[in-house]
Amino acid sequence: MVNKATTPRRRLYTLHTWVGFHLAWIMALILLTGTLAVIACEIDWLLKDEMRVEYRNGERADLSWPPAESARAAPAFSIPYRA
Repeated sequence: MVNKATTPRRRLYTLHTWVGFHLAWIMALILLTGTLAVIACEIDWLLKDEMRVEYRNGERADLSWPPAESARAAPAFSIPYRA
């Protein structure tokens, strides 16, 4: 009878399992750090009060965005599109 622990198929299965588990841990680490990198601004916003909008005299601070302001100032302007 052949010892199953020494067959080439069993060794390949053991190698495949070992590599798979280690690669899974590396991929999980990459996923976790990538997720934290994507939501880093939101985490900063939650942890730092000075990043939030403050109310002054009962009114919210002006949050005007320059491109939106220019679109209101020149409504007839449009960017030409070439197909």
